[in-house]
Amino acid sequence: HDNALKQFDALSDNDSLYANPGPFYKAVTLMQRSGPGDEEAAKLILQDVVTRQLPGYKVASGWLGRW
Repeated sequence: HDNALKQFDALSDNDSLYANPGPFYKAVTLMQRSGPGDEEAAKLILQDVVTRQLPGYKVASGWLGRW
C-alpha cells in the first residue's frame, strides 16, 4: 500500500493530465490499508474529489453518503 500511495501522490501532482484519477485511487488505497488515520484522510480526499468533480466523484459521493 505504501508504494501505491507514493505513486498516486506523484500522479496527483501531474497537472498535465486531462483527467487525473490519482486522488480517488489514493483514497481507495487508504481505505484498503485501514491504518491509523487512514479512514479520516480518505474521507477528506473523497470530499475534495466530489467538490472538484475529479474522476471518480460520482462513486465518491455515494460512499460519502453512506459514511
